[in-house]
Amino acid sequence: MTFRAPPRYYNLQDSNTISFFTVLPSGCSAEGRAAAQLANDPATLLNGSLSAAAAAEAAQLDAMKARLDAVQPLLAALLAEPEPALTIAGLDPANPLVWMGVQGQICFRIPASANTNPKGLVLYLADSTTYYVNVLGAGNSPMPADYQGCSNFSVSKGVAAGKYFIALENSATGSLFVTVGFFADKASLACTAFSYATTFGTVTIAWTMPVARASANDTVWVVNSRGTVVNWFYTSCKCQKAPGALAVPTGSFSFRVFKGTVPGGYVFELHPGGLDPMAALAPNWIPWAKFGW
Repeated sequence: MTFRAPPRYYNLQDSNTISFFTVLPSGCSAEGRAAAQLANDPATLLNGSLSAAAAAEAAQLDAMKARLDAVQPLLAALLAEPEPALTIAGLDPANPLVWMGVQGQICFRIPASANTNPKGLVLYLADSTTYYVNVLGAGNSPMPADYQGCSNFSVSKGVAAGKYFIALENSATGSLFVTVGFFADKASLACTAFSYATTFGTVTIAWTMPVARASANDTVWVVNSRGTVVNWFYTSCKCQKAPGALAVPTGSFSFRVFKGTVPGGYVFELHPGGLDPMAALAPNWIPWAKFGW
């Protein structure tokens, strides 16, 4: 018995088309025959196919170019070097105030191509070439060698209240990178007395605020070693219920603090308006560990 392989069928595609035919009516004109011959001419068909492919390729290239053009601004922004900046954490642009003696953070950013070392911070009087040496606490140390970084700083209470700016400079050449301006003012807070009992202590806190900056909402916070506020009072009323009618720029108050579950005792902070940042931190001379706190 002989088996015959089944016939194979293929989908009609341009790639396997051998020729095209046009069925014309009988008695067609010479012009009709010429047009049909031209339409079925392999060269004409090839040229049409090539033209269509070229148009599709051109359209694709135009679309790719449009996408590249759209990302050019982003690429330029990514490749551009940053503008020089010197910023103080928490500084209000509308009221740039720095409290002297209070530690803060200052950060810088300069173009990498302009970065030279060593870099340092210098405190200047505003609109002046007068500057102060070693009055910025931790900020007196050399700044990070990278083109950006941060450091702690505090303006010394030894300088007068007034307008200043801090300059980031090359410490060797004095070349200026960038500055930040502010008004520096000073307040004070002190623990003037402390007596101890088994489970509580009585502390006396004295404060002084600049008269022009004092408000009835100024508060003193009692903060444990974990940074949690465990007690507070308005300086205007020495209470918590409601602030007094008038600000009390200078005063003192004795109150009790109790031994808590968090070891390490407490610190006392003065907060203008009851808000951050704090204006003064009382020196912590109380030997809390001696009392088992």
